[in-house]
Formats: sequence, C-alpha cells, structure tokens
Amino acid sequence: MGSPAAEDPDPHDRPDRLLLLLRGAVAIALAGLLTAALLAPVAIGAGTLLARAATGVGATTAGVLDRAPDAVTVVTDATGRPMALLYRRFRVPVGRSGVSGRDRRRPAAGPW
Repeated sequence: MGSPAAEDPDPHDRPDRLLLLLRGAVAIALAGLLTAALLAPVAIGAGTLLARAATGVGATTAGVLDRAPDAVTVVTDATGRPMALLYRRFRVPVGRSGVSGRDRRRPAAGPW
C-alpha cells in the first residue's frame, strides 16, 4: 500500500485555520497602517495648501465687495434687445474731438 510517509500527515501537524485567519488580519491591518503613514504627509500638505488658497480668496472677495461696481452701458438693437454690454474698465472716454469725422458719421449699429 505505500509507505507511511506518503499517507496524509497527522491533523495536529497542520496549522490551525484560526491562526491563519488571525495572521491574515494582522497583515492587512499592518498594510493599512503603513499606507496611511505614507499618505499622511501628502494629505496634510494638500490641506495646508488649500487653506492658504482659501484665505487668499477671502481677502480678494472682500476687496471686490468694498469698491463700487463698474458702470455698465447696454447697447441695444433697433427692437430694444440688448446686444452688447460695455463696462467702464474696458473703454477709454474721449470727447467729440477725439473721434474722427468718419466715425462720427457712421451709424452706431453699423458694421465696423
């Protein structure tokens, strides 16, 4: 029939399944702790950077709200529908003498 060594080993020689499960759980927990330790500096650095950016945005927003809003000119077509908005910061005020005669004769809604 075969030698005794070829037969199944004694069940008491096999590692206990509960011990294997416990070893696996400990290995997974250690792997999680190692991953957290490696990623913590990245997460802390990103949080610090976002906090600094948020502080700058708050100061900028407060500065915008403290000044008067820009004047807006609405250019309308013949039916009265708005076709353009002109803001103070995008235009250069000039007197009538600063506009050429050709441009003064042009219709306001004409092709440029």
